[in-house]
Amino acid sequence: MTFTCWADDKDTKEEFQTFFKDVIGIVEANSYESMMLWKENCQGLFDYAGWIDKRPICISMINAVIDGHKVLFYDACSRLVDHEMVDEYFKKHLPKSARQPNGEYINHTNAMNFYNIFRYVER
Repeated sequence: MTFTCWADDKDTKEEFQTFFKDVIGIVEANSYESMMLWKENCQGLFDYAGWIDKRPICISMINAVIDGHKVLFYDACSRLVDHEMVDEYFKKHLPKSARQPNGEYINHTNAMNFYNIFRYVER
């Protein structure tokens, strides 16, 4: 896994943009849940959604291609988690392909409802 922050440098920004490119949706899943849903070793990155009182809000992310579609699994893994901050992070960085048809909302679910991630994919 790469442990870099989005804004560190130009190369890192390009790495994150490539990582997020063509993602159709995101699934909140810890490492065990993502392994149970997708048992392959996938590319991963780590970033900070922000800071609260000098404490980082960390996000661990991996990509998987499932049935020909790129899906992002993530886990807000820091000791302190602010889910609104994590949501804002994804709204800022994910491409249009990861949004629901209205364009406003991210196509987002959890491990239990994983199958819903494909609801907005054209078949």
